Amino acid sequence: MISLAEKRIFFERPGKKHEIIGDRVPIEVGAEDLIDGLFDMGEDDALVLVEPLYDTKKYETGNRFLKRGPELRLNRRITRGDAINHRLRPRELRQEAFSQLQGESHSGCCYVSYRNSHMRFHLDDCVSGAELFAFFEQRIPIEVEEVREYRETRDVINKGAVYTVDVPSRSSSTVYPITLRSFPIPIDESQHAVWMNFTASHNCKDSQNSFSFRYATEEVLDTHVIAAYLAAARTLHHSLRNSGHFYLRNDDGEPDILIPFALPSREAVRIRKNMNHVWVKLPGEKGRPMNRGYREAAFFKGSRRGGPNFFYAKDKLRDMFLGD
Repeated sequence: MISLAEKRIFFERPGKKHEIIGDRVPIEVGAEDLIDGLFDMGEDDALVLVEPLYDTKKYETGNRFLKRGPELRLNRRITRGDAINHRLRPRELRQEAFSQLQGESHSGCCYVSYRNSHMRFHLDDCVSGAELFAFFEQRIPIEVEEVREYRETRDVINKGAVYTVDVPSRSSSTVYPITLRSFPIPIDESQHAVWMNFTASHNCKDSQNSFSFRYATEEVLDTHVIAAYLAAARTLHHSLRNSGHFYLRNDDGEPDILIPFALPSREAVRIRKNMNHVWVKLPGEKGRPMNRGYREAAFFKGSRRGGPNFFYAKDKLRDMFLGD
């Protein structure tokens, strides 16, 4: 049993000026210099951001920016057949879209399924979800139940698996039950279309506040859903290995895992930790830590310097967050 105190110590972020700066040397930076500051920050440094990262008149709060700000569109709507024939892979869609970034302040990523559903995720949630998964993986792994066994019928290969996952809260004793549907089973080429229709039945405060209502049908992959997906992927990996099945391979000979969101690299995790030591002091404000909107904008701006693998994990998530 993991105590609330243990969770709060691990997940708590500094919120007051003396916690963020402390004995560190504060360095004032503008919006353009922030990214270099985050990448080059030493253990004795802190940053004081004196310019906004997005239009604060148009988006009064970080949450409004995340819901209504410009999205990085990963694809246009295509047919199911085209997705299979062209072996549509989420990583390649992300790499192509990120390669065209010019340092803009995007509020998240969006891709469109062949059923015209709009799926959104935020880079900051990708880090938080991976962190949540890694924390419990080392202690008490998140529970996953395979509702529809993928080996039972060909229909499951065409439509994906169904899992129920109990994801613990980071700050309380609450457990969030999440049902994952159209979960890709990457042993058949049909899965290059299945991953696009992935959905998650989930109800937490963050997910309730995340819908932008700009699309008729939209799905938000928040921190809990991302942690649940990674836990189900771990369960699937063991099932495939025990049954003698093998993952499809991409053009580089790597397993085609088909994760619909981005996984942070070790460098991205380091940058997220450095954000804990940024104090935002805009003209006319008292000052505050970086909110989710600012962290999201900073991740997108930093993606140009971080390169194509900035949000493509090659290390074990558990080791990245908790040490070897």
